Amino acid sequence: MRVGDSANDMINGLVSDSLGNVYVTGQFGGSVSFGRIKLTASNTSVFVAKITPKGKWEWAVSVQGSSVSVGRGIVIDKARNLFVVGSFQNRVVFGQTVLSSLGYNDVFVAKITPKGEWGWVVAAGGEVSTDEGQSIAIDAMGDLYITGSFQGSASFGQTQLTSFGEKDIFVSKIDSNGQWLWARAAGGPDDDEGHSIAVDALGDVYVTGFFLGEARFGELVLWDASQKAGVFVVKVSTKGEWKWSRKSGGTAYAYGQSIVVDPTGFAYLTGVFRGGHVTFGTTQLAGLGEDDIFVAKISLDGRWEWALQAGGSMVDKGHQVALDGTGSIYLTGAFSGAASFGEKRFVSDGGFDVFISKINPVGHWLWVEHLRGVSHDEGGALSVGVGGNVHVAGYFRERLHAGDIRFDNVGSQDGFVVTLQQNTQPCLAGTCQWR
Repeated sequence: MRVGDSANDMINGLVSDSLGNVYVTGQFGGSVSFGRIKLTASNTSVFVAKITPKGKWEWAVSVQGSSVSVGRGIVIDKARNLFVVGSFQNRVVFGQTVLSSLGYNDVFVAKITPKGEWGWVVAAGGEVSTDEGQSIAIDAMGDLYITGSFQGSASFGQTQLTSFGEKDIFVSKIDSNGQWLWARAAGGPDDDEGHSIAVDALGDVYVTGFFLGEARFGELVLWDASQKAGVFVVKVSTKGEWKWSRKSGGTAYAYGQSIVVDPTGFAYLTGVFRGGHVTFGTTQLAGLGEDDIFVAKISLDGRWEWALQAGGSMVDKGHQVALDGTGSIYLTGAFSGAASFGEKRFVSDGGFDVFISKINPVGHWLWVEHLRGVSHDEGGALSVGVGGNVHVAGYFRERLHAGDIRFDNVGSQDGFVVTLQQNTQPCLAGTCQWR
């Protein structure tokens, strides 16, 4: 399914429910069409939309106002309420709620009812800084956890955080009614960012992103003598206590982009490394080109279990990771030129093409699928739903092919949502179906 109109449109977050419905968030400019539903805005604005199991747009809502807002992450609770995290500037309107930023960019968290109506909305941020909400997770009790970055000082309800240097990491918890429960800051004198957050069955929280040189997580300190950006993974208790922190090593610039956790507390993350090599425990990955993809597994007590890589001589990106009920790992992102995923090798048709892959719990590539385009296309959001259906979203320019399905964009950049129906044999044997 295509999302777009005359301007730049992008899907950043996706979640599915137990009935097979799919929900997406992102941003659009000016106007955007979701089937017969059309939204308009005077600037780049957040949208949230629902797709039925039959692939029909059921509803779509947007943020109003003359300023910029962006939706980045989305989760769903047991009652099918949705919660979105992102950022906004100046004055924006969520239904009947008006938010005004204190600084250049502030963080928002918003609730949307199952019928597509705005519920509560809360904001966090500071007066002179750029603050960004990047990712959101939800626990079994319906409490929410968010991460991102802030600069200077920022207020999360009654809690005020102060950065150690430039951009720093924040981790915060909110209850299901939109009340801030706690917030924590981490980082060092240089730029550090939280990119993704996940929560396990016990309510412990896992966060990944990058740090530069030195980063403090309470009394825990990570140090990288190379002064290049490195991957961090930190575990935080449900009460906001730092439990452990781990980092990548090596000579490469690297950052964590997405993290998920399975029911036993093992976490899986993906991201990018550039130049030289990167290490995860005793596993060393050597860079093949400009940017390469990594996937790594870490235990509940912080031991690196395995790591693998994909890519080629050009730029390749790991954007989003997801799990199914059997513990298999799914990955999406983009690659350019020739790229290898285990024994499978692909060549992009355009500048960047979308990939979707499946990896087993011990780190072996099972299959890889390729969405072909003629320009710049990237997969940025992923969820595994009912019957093992893999829902993928992102953006494309000009034209995109998913099997026999073709999308032609209307504006300079449009969003897409596709579903990959798995069968009993590997997808590369020709048994996967797109819809």
